[in-house]
Amino acid sequence: MDEIFGEENFIDCVIWNRKRGRDNSAKWFSKSHEYLLVYAKAKNKTR
Repeated sequence: MDEIFGEENFIDCVIWNRKRGRDNSAKWFSKSHEYLLVYAKAKNKTR
């Protein structure tokens, strides 16, 4: 994402916990949360 939006436009990394709980379909690890990377198109133009 840094290559697309630029490192200076990175806002935050948000951890989102799944509402339904763990997913047992994974072979080694259960997915209980997701990571959201938040970028702005032009951070200097946002509030």
